[in-house]
Amino acid sequence: MKTTDFTTHLSHAAYFRLPWILLAGLTVGTLDLAFASAYWTIHDVPPSRILQAIAGWVLGREAALSGGWTTVLLGAALHYYLMTAMAAGYVLASRRIPALLQQPLRYGALYGALLYVLMFDVLLPLFSASHTVKPPRVDWQVACFVAYIVFVGIPCALFARAAKSD
Repeated sequence: MKTTDFTTHLSHAAYFRLPWILLAGLTVGTLDLAFASAYWTIHDVPPSRILQAIAGWVLGREAALSGGWTTVLLGAALHYYLMTAMAAGYVLASRRIPALLQQPLRYGALYGALLYVLMFDVLLPLFSASHTVKPPRVDWQVACFVAYIVFVGIPCALFARAAKSD
């Protein structure tokens, strides 16, 4: 196979999966944000604060909280970018590991659990500009772990499966 044939095949495959990846990112991003909004609204935290907290990963907590709607929009953009990247990651992995598509509930749940650990136990502590003084609430950690399995990992797997059959 010539290089141009491989590139053409790769871009053709990516072209037809891209709408599924974008739809998956939009879906899991919305599900995750709805979950977080419902959880934190009970604790008197408005949804805009959640998005500002996400912007705080880049800007720092004080700058994000004082940034108004600009930081709310930045937080939303970052959130949906990350969720789309998570969906794309599953689609790419499923191209190499067919079992990911054959058992989407099992491997999607595992993927969601891995994403939670990677996000909250590795990446945020290492790279976040927002340094928290106190550890997060235990009930939030447990609920968020379950939400990543149900609202992120499993839908990513189901969308990857749909992208493959399309």
